[in-house]
Amino acid sequence: MASGGETTGERPENFGLRRASLEPDLTNPRTTRHGDCFLLCTYNARTLSTDTDLHVLLVAVDRIKFYVIALQETEIKKTDIRQLNNGTLVIRGEKVPSRNVGGVGFVVHPSIVHLVDSYVILFPSIAVVRLQLSHQKKVTITNCYSPTDGANEIKCVLLSVGGIYPQ
Repeated sequence: MASGGETTGERPENFGLRRASLEPDLTNPRTTRHGDCFLLCTYNARTLSTDTDLHVLLVAVDRIKFYVIALQETEIKKTDIRQLNNGTLVIRGEKVPSRNVGGVGFVVHPSIVHLVDSYVILFPSIAVVRLQLSHQKKVTITNCYSPTDGANEIKCVLLSVGGIYPQ
């Protein structure tokens, strides 16, 4: 925002989150509920295993407003975590070994990359990113991929999740 209230096309510095409270400010008539939003998107990448596919996705997301995009079915052979020249953080998890299914990840907008506290890819179907919004507030985003076709894929996911909890 520029001085004088005109819009410059830039994202607000508070990233769409109120610093003190999510309660509406009844003394300010300009307060709207939309100021409380965090723009989270999901994208079924189907195949995002090459740099060309990633580039096509990043060109497309330039036309939408987002802070974090959760990716499913990245189908990449090896985990790939990189920060691009424009500041975008891309986290892509690997597919299920010896199969062409799975892989989850995140695309984090450059305006909030500095808020990323940690990220981990637990399994080819589960990834977690944690954002440190303030000294006391953290947001944890969990991305889970659940296949919709084939009993073998479901069995594979259940076996990988079974490693989380002791039997």
